[in-house]
Amino acid sequence: MKWMLKQAQHDTERPVGQPPACPSIRFCEPTQGKRVFARAARRVIALIIRDSERSQESAGFFPSLITTAVMGVLLVMASGVSSAVSVTPEETAAARNWSAKTLSPSNVPFSFVYDGKPSRELLRNWSDHKTQWIDGPRTCRTTRYTDPASGLEVRWEAAEYRDFPTVEWTVYFKNTGTSDTPILSDINALDVRFERGGEFEFVLHHHKGTFVRADDYEPLTTTLGPDAKLEFAPPGGRPCGAVFPYFNLQWGGDGVIAVVGWPGQWSAEFARDPGNGIRVRAGQQLTHLVLHPGEEIRTPLIVLQFYSGDWIRAQNVWRRWMIAHNLPRQGGKLPPVQLTPCSSHQFAEMINANEENQKQFIDRYIEEGLKPDYWWMDAGWYVNTSGWPNTGTWEVDTKRFPKGLRAISDYAHAKGVKTLVWF
Repeated sequence: MKWMLKQAQHDTERPVGQPPACPSIRFCEPTQGKRVFARAARRVIALIIRDSERSQESAGFFPSLITTAVMGVLLVMASGVSSAVSVTPEETAAARNWSAKTLSPSNVPFSFVYDGKPSRELLRNWSDHKTQWIDGPRTCRTTRYTDPASGLEVRWEAAEYRDFPTVEWTVYFKNTGTSDTPILSDINALDVRFERGGEFEFVLHHHKGTFVRADDYEPLTTTLGPDAKLEFAPPGGRPCGAVFPYFNLQWGGDGVIAVVGWPGQWSAEFARDPGNGIRVRAGQQLTHLVLHPGEEIRTPLIVLQFYSGDWIRAQNVWRRWMIAHNLPRQGGKLPPVQLTPCSSHQFAEMINANEENQKQFIDRYIEEGLKPDYWWMDAGWYVNTSGWPNTGTWEVDTKRFPKGLRAISDYAHAKGVKTLVWF
C-alpha cells in the first residue's frame, strides 16, 4: 500500500499485566502527502533565503534550525510508508518450539559462572519453582532457581507473544542468604545455539552505531563461515555508540532477529563452529562481582523474533511488534511526530552552552514559527574538562547554569514548550 502516513496516534507506556492498545493510523493519498511536503519545503527554503541576507550574528543559528526542520519533514515522510506484512504459521511454530525447549534447566537461554562453575552444571541441581500466567497477548513464565548452599536466587522472567513469533526475557540475581555470595561472573543474558542446513551459510545483518557523521547506522552484511567470530561492544557505556544492539541472523530460508536491551555497556558475540552451528552470546560486558545479603541485579532484556523467508520482511514484522507492544503511549494514543530541536551545532553539544543562549534559541525557534514540542538539552551540561563523553558524576555545571537546568525548563514551560535532557 503506497499511501503515506498522515497521523499516527501512540498510547501510554504499557504497565505490566495490561495488554497494549492497538495503534490507530490514518493515511492520505500520495498526492496529498506531496503537497504537505512541498509546503514544508517552501517554508524551509524561504528561511534559508531570508537568513542569507541577515547579519553574521543571527546566521549562526539557522544551520541547526534548518537541519532540524528538514530532518523532521523527512522523518514524517519516511514513517508514512506502510507495508502489509503478517506473521506466518511457520514462524509462530518456530517460536513456540524454541520456547518449549528452553524450559529444561540444561537448555535455558542464558548462562553465568558461579563460584567457578558454569551455570549449566549448577542449575540442574538447584531447586526450581515455575509459575505461568496469561497477560493479554502474552504467555508469561517465571522460573526461580535457588542455590541451597549460598541462597543465590536466579529468577528468569520470560514472555512469549501469541500474536507475533517473538519471545523476550530478563534474568535477575538476588542474594537471599545472610552472607556475601561467591563470585558471580561471565553473565550472558543470551546464550543460545542455532543450526543451519548444509546448503546455506549463516549471514549476519547488522548496523554501525552512531559516530555523529554521515554513515551513522549504516547497514552491514557479514557472512559467517566455519570458525568465524564477530564481537560487538560500544565505547564508553553509550549503547548505540559505534555499534547497534540489533542483529538479524539469517540462514537459508530461516532466521532470527536478536536484540539486546540495555542502556549502558553491552557486548555480543557470534561464534561459528567448524560444522553447521553458531553460538550467540550477549549481555552486560565484563561482569565479575559478589552480591551482599539482600542485593539484587538484573541482566539486559533480550528479545528474539523468529522468521521464515525474506529478511527485510522480517524486519517489517519486527517494526509492527514494536509499534503494537512497545511504543510509549499517552492517554491511549500514539504521540504525534515531535519537533525536538537543540543548539548542539553551535555550542559543541552543550559544552559551551549557558542559560542565556539556551533561552535565546527557544525564543528564536518560536519567532520563526517553528515552536518546539520539546527543547533538547544535549550532552555537556555537566561539569567536564575533556569533552562531553566525560560525564563524571552528572553534576550540573553551575558556572554556566547558576540556577541549574530548572531555569531553562521553567522558561520553556512558560512558553508552552516541554524539555528533555541527554543522559
